[in-house]
Amino acid sequence: SPLTETCAVSRPPTVAVMVASERPDLVCDLVLAEGNLNNGPGGFASFAEGRTEEEYVQHWFPNFIASRLEDANEESGVLGVHLGMAQAAAPWAVYRMSKSLNAGSVTPSLRERFLSLDISKAFFVGGKSELDEDDIALKTDLIHRGGDWVVVPDAAHLMNLDNPRGFADAIACRPAPSVALA
Repeated sequence: SPLTETCAVSRPPTVAVMVASERPDLVCDLVLAEGNLNNGPGGFASFAEGRTEEEYVQHWFPNFIASRLEDANEESGVLGVHLGMAQAAAPWAVYRMSKSLNAGSVTPSLRERFLSLDISKAFFVGGKSELDEDDIALKTDLIHRGGDWVVVPDAAHLMNLDNPRGFADAIACRPAPSVALA
């Protein structure tokens, strides 16, 4: 199987970490951009709590997108682009991913899986993002285990939209993987 260099932003890092840890023959470099590596509810995933899949898919998700799109008309274009991408997502898939994250059923945790990967790895944060104690601990653990902590300037959580050039430059500056790509 060919090896890939993988970059995942926001929620998709959960999938990228699982693929890299379960199929190390497929991934030689993993970049996570402000991915949620903690088990349990939090962020966008918490919106699935207390709702059935049908209720989420048929009512909550479409209403959420519609209300946020109204706000986006008055805010920066970044929110509008992000919501446009969210509209293209399958609501049932977002619900199921959220429920899985909320259940905290991944053992070892996504964080431990990411840190334990024996490949080139990095965690990107936006320079405008507020770091909490958990983020600082992740930074320390990642660097201690040979990974890279990269700050993308002039960007927040959606760094690929806030500062596409800075995000691309940060990816381009990554060292080449130590294995030959097929």
